[in-house]
Amino acid sequence: MDEREDICKCNKCKFDIAAVALNSLPPKYVVTEAGGLYGRVKNLNYQFETDIIMVVAKAMDIVSKNPKHE
Repeated sequence: MDEREDICKCNKCKFDIAAVALNSLPPKYVVTEAGGLYGRVKNLNYQFETDIIMVVAKAMDIVSKNPKHE
């Protein structure tokens, strides 16, 4: 996030970006050991990583266009 000059780097904007991104991703709740293993395998998937990067980039654009502060 530090590489983009068009985005405010205050904590409010950083938290807003995180919130928008997390709300755009499917939840990955894990309770059992088997579920934990599934979650770890899924996290190794390149597509999952690409999806996260795309969602965060979109969240950065949304927040930079509509900051919640002056």
